Amino acid sequence: MKLILGLCTFCALVALCVTGQDFYYDEKGKTYVIDPYGNRRYSGSESRYPNPPKPEKPKVEILDFAINLFRSVENDGARENYVVAPLSPQILLSFLAKETDGNTRTEIVNATNYEDSSKLEDLLNKMQKDGAKRELKIGNAIFVSKQKKNRLRDTFAEIIKDKQQSPQGQNKQLRRNRPIDGFRVDFSDMTNTKMTYNQWVSNQTNGALKSVQSDFDENTELLLASTVYFRGQWLFTFNTTQTSDFYLIPNDEKSKIGVETMRIRKKFHSGTFDNIKARWAAIPYNSTESMIVIMPKDGETLDNVIGKMTGNDINDIVNVVIGSPTMNFVNITLPKFKLKTTVQLTKPLQKMGINDLFTSQSTLKVYKNGPSMKIGSALQQSFLEVDEEGSVGASTTTFSAIALTVQPETKHTDFVVDQPFAVFIVDRRYAVPYFMAKIYDPRY
Repeated sequence: MKLILGLCTFCALVALCVTGQDFYYDEKGKTYVIDPYGNRRYSGSESRYPNPPKPEKPKVEILDFAINLFRSVENDGARENYVVAPLSPQILLSFLAKETDGNTRTEIVNATNYEDSSKLEDLLNKMQKDGAKRELKIGNAIFVSKQKKNRLRDTFAEIIKDKQQSPQGQNKQLRRNRPIDGFRVDFSDMTNTKMTYNQWVSNQTNGALKSVQSDFDENTELLLASTVYFRGQWLFTFNTTQTSDFYLIPNDEKSKIGVETMRIRKKFHSGTFDNIKARWAAIPYNSTESMIVIMPKDGETLDNVIGKMTGNDINDIVNVVIGSPTMNFVNITLPKFKLKTTVQLTKPLQKMGINDLFTSQSTLKVYKNGPSMKIGSALQQSFLEVDEEGSVGASTTTFSAIALTVQPETKHTDFVVDQPFAVFIVDRRYAVPYFMAKIYDPRY
């Protein structure tokens, strides 16, 4: 059997008369200010604004898995661009954990921090429902062989039955609580199976991923797929692009190239890492998400920066963004980029301690009376584009408490991204990363 991993409020009663606060004008000429979350706050007869909803506690389990996967992606030391959507494999693996036992189950739970996918699915349902001014779609599906006569175990059977029958009664309730699609396909007919798979991926990603690379064949008995799609617009549109210098190797004149860059000067949250040699800036979307840009400093390399990062570092940045009313003018120069990468996840997942699932030691059970199965392949394909208007991204597939390591900058500053960098697109309410990318060369 093969597994395919398919494919941005805090307001302490802010008043408009706050000293140093910038005023802006909307399309109708009304004035407003921007709170620390990047939300518009309009003037009016009242001198105070109501407190916005309190953000939920960040999901440390998700941050843990995300940063571990991002650091573990195998690229053989090559200076290549890649983007990872960590939610997809975490969803699928936590779903499989319930259908395993023994060491296989222990390894999956230790790596994903979830014994089954229900809690994770509930969170993702909430994230998709309560967002605004952006598109977020998280899809999951299983494709089961028509040829197999064995009876599927209940977890798989309920999903397949729910997909093929009218959503009434209990099935309707099941669909609301467990957003997983089910399909019966003929893996010996690769043309039609790939067509079904590609159509599902395309629908889930609004056409951002259409004809995707497949890693299944006629010997496949079960295919699991997960997709993440995000489309957001910047709160503040960047200025027209222009060509700027970018150093493929920091401070190496021979590696200097010209790239299309975007420029903006507004009040943003930005800062430095005390524990690693890096700077960060959080650029808000016109929604509850932000894109966090990480750039090495003082001669440090991007690989070393990422290697030292933990989930707590991401959490600390989010805490600054949602909890600090202090923002300073930042002159940001950021390259435009478009990434479409295919990442083999088998080795990274094995680095994270998930081994038995990919070997004959696997205890994964799909059929009630059938033999155990192993995962033959884990493949993720992702797409991420960032330009003046915003971002489009699509993908088909315990840290103990520590002292705050992220320090906000307290003066006007320049944030010029002219060397390899990393970006995380994060939901500020939950500190959940949708996409994590390394960009060595913005041209590709």
